[in-house]
Amino acid sequence: MKKLSFLIMVCILLIAIMKETPSIKARSEDRIDDRKTVLTKDSKDLSKDDLRDFISLAIDENITVNEAEIFIKSLDNEKFIEMNEIINKEFVYKNESSQAIDQGLTNERKLLDSVQIDANKAGCDPTAQQQGFCWRQFIEYFTPYVNYLEDKAPTWHQRYTTICDNDPSDTDLVLYFDISSSNPDNLRWATSSAAIYVFASSSLNGFDFDNYGAHLCINSLISSIPGISDTFISNNIRMQLLQ
Repeated sequence: MKKLSFLIMVCILLIAIMKETPSIKARSEDRIDDRKTVLTKDSKDLSKDDLRDFISLAIDENITVNEAEIFIKSLDNEKFIEMNEIINKEFVYKNESSQAIDQGLTNERKLLDSVQIDANKAGCDPTAQQQGFCWRQFIEYFTPYVNYLEDKAPTWHQRYTTICDNDPSDTDLVLYFDISSSNPDNLRWATSSAAIYVFASSSLNGFDFDNYGAHLCINSLISSIPGISDTFISNNIRMQLLQ
């Protein structure tokens, strides 16, 4: 009888503790809400920890792309540079060093700067043809447009060594879109992932071998987002052809 009474008392005590103690989920949600206060701060009032909180919110997909876009556009130049330094030094990992990532991005820029694109030219660009492509240029980011002719998800994705940045020391993720590209200036890319949006530059390296598709190079910063996979990237990027 005494044992039974003791067990009943223990059960009652445990129930009382459970009622008073917030669940792990509740504490986690409170922490997310606390970090989200960073979205309402003025740029000049943001600390490094605030910027870290913002980056973590994006990586964990606890904010939307729209919230990330509004926050980044509100940053002054100093805070924008500081945020990207934190991304490079503290959040990028896997097999990529900050130096390797910077070099890969530099290689992409040099390669594309060598290709002169005529915005009004349909068909293949002669300079790109010399490199074995029909066209090659940066594809700008878009906030989804209403007036578009095509809206496509990737048909497939694959990793290559030198096709994106001529750097054989790493592999680069390439997404392929079955989309018209006779005027690549009218192509835009976008993402439904806050992490990809925050880690991406506004424009990504694009190319194709004819006018009936588009390859999109995913730069090293995006591929190095903690916990992200090639499949996740492919599932969260789209391309549109504007009117």
